[in-house]
Amino acid sequence: MHLRRISLLILFLFTLPVWAISPELLCDQVKIEELTPSERANMEEVCMYAGQYQESSLPDANATFSKKFRDGKANVYDYSDFFNSFTKSLNSVNRAEKCDPKKDNPRVAYPSVNIEKTAAGTIPVSVVKEEELNKIFSELSKDPKYAFDVVENGCWARAHIMARELEKRGIRVAKIFAEGALAVETKKALNGEGVMWTYHVAPVIAVETKNGVELRVIDPAMFDRAVPVKTWTDKMLPNKQFKDNVELYMTDRFVLDPLRGGSLKSIHDDPSRGRWHIAETVMAEQELEMRRRDLEDREIQKAYFKKLQQEGKL
Repeated sequence: MHLRRISLLILFLFTLPVWAISPELLCDQVKIEELTPSERANMEEVCMYAGQYQESSLPDANATFSKKFRDGKANVYDYSDFFNSFTKSLNSVNRAEKCDPKKDNPRVAYPSVNIEKTAAGTIPVSVVKEEELNKIFSELSKDPKYAFDVVENGCWARAHIMARELEKRGIRVAKIFAEGALAVETKKALNGEGVMWTYHVAPVIAVETKNGVELRVIDPAMFDRAVPVKTWTDKMLPNKQFKDNVELYMTDRFVLDPLRGGSLKSIHDDPSRGRWHIAETVMAEQELEMRRRDLEDREIQKAYFKKLQQEGKL
């Protein structure tokens, strides 16, 4: 990597999520009063929906759950072990399932495969044809609401809203997380060189190929197509030192934040398991709105960074 230390430090600070915290923890009136007027208005909107849930239109009836989704680091893997953790799951595809006809938009779901030993237990992921995956990726990557060119922040919101959008089409995705010191060379960055993240997340879908069922990551912020999991991780982990200090894991589509050493509660104890917390969706939509505003000022910001570089201040 040819990224200057100060420049990377600034971009590293930009990656810390603004709203990606439990809505219940955020809805403390004392804390809300300390916010700016615009931030306060956003939080008041979030708090209107804290504790309200929307049932999934694709209930995960085929998934199996243990009493605890994750115990310590049992289902979080280092780089060398991660890719062996899900390959056995891809050998059998379940038949298509019928959704609950009482839902607003009943349909036949796509065939699915159960991914085992994830941080959220065993979870179903839809299987699509390669042609359809290419179409899905193209449509998402061209949608301006995601502001994919703002690579410094917003991955958690993009992954969450994409997962919601795909569920409306009858497609279940999982989410893949990488936690650690992540570095990506990209001209999209403010400094024109690259970014560093403390974590990154993107949706995962299964695709039927001539070699069998494989997993693909949908991440238009980094790629121009859906890519294999290893291609996705290698983009952020340019050498062995990075690989040795990263944690990789998958969750179901409902998980908003990285675990950061925590654990997912039992599905019987956590009301957000298996369904959408409306307040989290509101937070994600607010985040994307901020990223779109960032995009409007992008050229000015890039010119500022270039000036600092030319003056030797970065």
